[in-house]
Amino acid sequence: MPCRYYYPNVRDQMVAKGVLPLSRLCAMVTMHHREEVGIQAFCLPLTLRSENPAETHTPSSGLLNVNVTYRRSVRSPVGALATRMVSISVQIHRATGLQAAARALAEEDPSFQYSAEVGVNAFVIIRPSFLPEVESRNTRTVARSFCPEFDHHSEFPCNILTQRSSGEACSLAEILHSSEIVLSIHHQSVTSADVGKIHPAHDYHLGVEYLAGTQ
Repeated sequence: MPCRYYYPNVRDQMVAKGVLPLSRLCAMVTMHHREEVGIQAFCLPLTLRSENPAETHTPSSGLLNVNVTYRRSVRSPVGALATRMVSISVQIHRATGLQAAARALAEEDPSFQYSAEVGVNAFVIIRPSFLPEVESRNTRTVARSFCPEFDHHSEFPCNILTQRSSGEACSLAEILHSSEIVLSIHHQSVTSADVGKIHPAHDYHLGVEYLAGTQ
């Protein structure tokens, strides 16, 4: 939960956070339902952001009500080993607090100073650890902003049952229990080498967030 401050300068700062484990999301789609579209409500305790890194237990600062609307359908891939599948849906609305990350990067790389002042060209890479790397997805790039609005939606088809190399069958719930979705945010740098042409340069890594199946 970010809070926007306007004095002495405009900035976004995280003041509290709540955690929704992936295993609870998985439970919604692996259970049998008659309805194709479902709604699940969660009441998540908010934990205050502690200024002391050594402090492990922080008091609860309230509750955050979250309603998750999801669509469930059974998919069967072509082939002799067809199995039931579900889709994990990931939506990324916006990112905040990127100016602090840009300023920290500019201290290490002076060429990044301009972007730290006018805004970064931000995009997010979505990488589920339980799927092959080729299944990673990217959001669109939002130019010159410290609070980019992505409004991105991705779906990741997953087998409800998979077979390990040992031959043992493993459910999707078991896999998500020890997995995570990695959200890494980057700055897309461009340079004008020729007139009328824009050539992509190397990207800068601004930060990362882990959505873990368990906490």
